Amino acid sequence: MANWLGLFGRYGIAGTTVHPVDGANQKITTQSFQAGFALLDLFKEGAKGTVSFLMPYNYTEGRNLLVSGGGNGAVQYELEVDYFYPINNNLAIIPNVTYVWNLNNFSDQNMFSFNVRTQFSF
Repeated sequence: MANWLGLFGRYGIAGTTVHPVDGANQKITTQSFQAGFALLDLFKEGAKGTVSFLMPYNYTEGRNLLVSGGGNGAVQYELEVDYFYPINNNLAIIPNVTYVWNLNNFSDQNMFSFNVRTQFSF
């Protein structure tokens, strides 16, 4: 693979058994995934641009057992873009743009955020 490109991904599935007071043991199952890429030394040596698409969680079983209801049946997705820009060996600036749709698994909730972090290394 090229030394300027990084690819990443993950998939997870989790389950837990709950014991409601009015019934037999029941199971809640969730899944998640993330995929993306990073461009290394983008515009400057040591810099890195990253694009990531993810589903933080999706109820595949047992949504009805949650007190919050687990949303209204929608699935939350996120698109994140950030750029790590080193000023020197001890200081970096990291702007980040994130778009989330179906926030908290509600189909009528979306969110856009932009932030700038500063990283100090000692």
